[in-house]
Amino acid sequence: MKSPQVIEASCEEVGAGTRPLARVAVILLNWNGLDDTLECIHSLLEQDYPDFDVFVVDNGSSEDPEAAIGKFPRTTLIKTGSNYGFCRGNNIGIEAASRSGYQYCWILNNDTVVEPDALGILVGFLEKHPACNAVTNRINYAYDRNSCWFAGGTIRAGVPSHRLVSSAQPSGNASMVVSDFLSGCSFLAKTGTLMDLGGFDENYFCYMEDIDLSLRIKAQGGDLGYSEEAVVYHKVSRSTGHHSPLKVYYKARNFIYYCKKFSLGNGVLIKHFARSARLVLVLLIRNHDIRAAISLVRGIFHGLIGRTGRYG
Repeated sequence: MKSPQVIEASCEEVGAGTRPLARVAVILLNWNGLDDTLECIHSLLEQDYPDFDVFVVDNGSSEDPEAAIGKFPRTTLIKTGSNYGFCRGNNIGIEAASRSGYQYCWILNNDTVVEPDALGILVGFLEKHPACNAVTNRINYAYDRNSCWFAGGTIRAGVPSHRLVSSAQPSGNASMVVSDFLSGCSFLAKTGTLMDLGGFDENYFCYMEDIDLSLRIKAQGGDLGYSEEAVVYHKVSRSTGHHSPLKVYYKARNFIYYCKKFSLGNGVLIKHFARSARLVLVLLIRNHDIRAAISLVRGIFHGLIGRTGRYG
C-alpha cells in the first residue's frame, strides 16, 4: 500500500483562553462526496468546543479535493491514493491522530451536518464517565430533521438494530445511558482504546465494522455510552445507496464473517439466510433490481467461503 499523502491546511485558534484539556481529531472519510464533505466541515467549524482539528481522509476520489479542502482552517487532508474502504480509511485517520497526540477521535460520516454543541456534549460525556471508552449519539435524518434514524442500538440474539426512540432509563452507571453498539456514522472514542484494538477490522471493508468494534471495546471492559443531547443529521446512504448492489453485497457477506468471528452459532446464520431470501424477492419483484439481487446472493456465497476485504 502506498504511504498516504498528508496535506496540512492553516490552523486557527478558536476560543483561545477557554481551551478544554482534551484534544479531539474529527475523522472524515471522503470518497467521491466532496460537496457533502465541505458542508460537513462548514458545520464542524461552528462547533462551540474549541480544541479540535479535522482530518479528511480521501479514499482515492476521482475529483481531487485538495484545492477545496485547503481553504479551510484547522483541517488536514490525507490522500490514500486508492479506495481502501471505510475501515482502512478511518484507521489511517486514527493512526494520524494518535501520532499527533489527540486524546479523542470523533468518527463522523462525511454526509452529515452537526449541531454546534454536539462535540462539546460528547467530550463532556466521556469526561464525566471515565469507565466509558466511547459514546455514540442521536442521529436524525438530514432531510427530515425531526425524524430519528438512530437513538442507540440493541443487539438481540446477535442481530443489531437501531433504537428509533430515546432510551428513557439510564443504565444505573452514574445515570449513564448505554448503547449495545456504536454507530459508525458518529461516535467519539478514546484514541488509545482505538489504537489498542487495532481500529476497525479491515476484513469488513465497509458495513458491520462498527458492530465488531463495539463488541471488542465491551470485551476489553469498556462501556459504550449514548447521548441524546448531541445531535447529528445524516444524509442516509449517500455513498452506496439504500439497496445498491455494493451495499447489499457487503451487508450480506459481512454478517456471515461477523457470525463466524464471534461464534454466534448456526441459528443466527439461518435467520440471516431467511432475511436475505426475503430481500432477494423484494429486489426482484418490487424493485425490479436484478443487479442488486445477484450481488446479495454473491455476498452470501462469498461469506460462506470466507472471502473478506474489498470486493472486485
